[in-house]
Amino acid sequence: MAKNSKDRAQKPKAAATAPAAASSETDEEVPVTEPLLVSVVGGTTDALAAVEESKSEEVRKTMEELAKVNKVTGSARAASMTWDESRRRYG
Repeated sequence: MAKNSKDRAQKPKAAATAPAAASSETDEEVPVTEPLLVSVVGGTTDALAAVEESKSEEVRKTMEELAKVNKVTGSARAASMTWDESRRRYG
């Protein structure tokens, strides 16, 4: 019995030290770098802006594809419903 109580007493101590170790990792300073400048005709632009532009274009295309799929799926679902099911769902 005494052996178990010693084990229980030690567990909270180990748990108390774990968060301290984890928090010390997040306290490190990380150097901040400026975004690269890319020369273009008529001036310069941030490389980060170009990356964001390509990402937004990619997101737009993905959203268009999803809209097409949803339209097809919705049409197929509506076609498979009976008149009664449609009235219950859409009023």
